[in-house]
Amino acid sequence: QFLSAENWERWPGRNVAWFGLDELARMERGAYTQAHARTRLKAARLCQVAFATTPEGFNFVYDEVGNVGEADPRTDVTTVETNDNADALRPGYAEEIRRTFGERLAEAYEKGRFVDVRTGRVYYAASRERYQKPVTYSKTDALYLTFDFNVDPGVGLFCHRKGDTFHVFDELYVADSNTRKLCDEITLRYKGHQGPVYVYGDASGGQRKSSAERTDWQIVENLLRPLGRSLEMRVRASNPSVIDRVNAVNVAFEKQQVEINTEKCSHLVVDLDQVVWKPGTHEVFKPAIRLGDEMDKGKKALTHLSDALGYLIHYELPVTKPSTGGVVQIGWK
Repeated sequence: QFLSAENWERWPGRNVAWFGLDELARMERGAYTQAHARTRLKAARLCQVAFATTPEGFNFVYDEVGNVGEADPRTDVTTVETNDNADALRPGYAEEIRRTFGERLAEAYEKGRFVDVRTGRVYYAASRERYQKPVTYSKTDALYLTFDFNVDPGVGLFCHRKGDTFHVFDELYVADSNTRKLCDEITLRYKGHQGPVYVYGDASGGQRKSSAERTDWQIVENLLRPLGRSLEMRVRASNPSVIDRVNAVNVAFEKQQVEINTEKCSHLVVDLDQVVWKPGTHEVFKPAIRLGDEMDKGKKALTHLSDALGYLIHYELPVTKPSTGGVVQIGWK
């Protein structure tokens, strides 16, 4: 039987002798606990739960197997590095892993080691020394717009692209807003734009509300169609996972592929500085905005502008594991 790990609450009622889980670190702890609960056939000679995973920070997988001793009678852990399989991989594959994921994530994806990427700051690679640049708007360059749909605040970012580097030169942060208000503000600011316009953002904007005749993205496309030389909607059918989106942003910052005008994008800078992980989870904590030593209760939760940046970066610069170059035959023992 093949089961969905996203719906592990549906697993009860099964009695099995063996349970296998792939990429356990991206699942909830409940899936791992439920796998153990289902593995209980009395007639089986050997009942076991087996899993394979890339370490994804110091989460529950580390709690379970991060410090298992060699003499432990119940649990056996094998760590495999990319180069341990060098005979089956094309030359330079391990080096490509490091270039793709950056030095910090490569410790997990190449070396199989637990790396602290799920505690503290979400955007650990975003240091002002790296990204603070006096980037500015050009009327003739392609205009990249990326949104995260909210009522309060309504947010968006404005960028140009130079090679594989995005220049974030302005932000949109409108209180008590809606999609039409955002588009009206964009048109007001960049009415005379002469280059092409590319639009990115939250895939949930394609869902029609029960009281609405059009989706958010249909409204955006209709209202921004006159802007620039042409308009192209680059919005996926569904959002990437939080982990994949965050990894793409951090790798882009590590490679210095994001430059930000910090004077124009002050709210984005606050996001990058203050957004943190919920302890022990893959979820982003959404606090009020901190100003100095005080929490500004009048401000809405963080994360909206950094989410908008993530949709753009993941679409254009996704972190994709390099291909091994062919099919590998595995001999099971």
